[in-house]
Amino acid sequence: MISNLEKAFEDFESKAELRGEIRGELRGELRGKLEGKSEVAKTMLEKGMEVSLIVEMTGISKGEVEKIRGLG
Repeated sequence: MISNLEKAFEDFESKAELRGEIRGELRGELRGKLEGKSEVAKTMLEKGMEVSLIVEMTGISKGEVEKIRGLG
């Protein structure tokens, strides 16, 4: 027979696992969105667009655009 304390602990573990899964999914989604924006910014740089326009259109910081420019 499972005591109330054991049941509460199992519930806590289940909720912690679910929170971990949700966090992982959200991180993956955000990482994917950032990678997509970075690819767009890279293409825009290759087309000779101004950094200020890239920042405005992608929402990526000027520093990130400069990093992308340096990698290209």
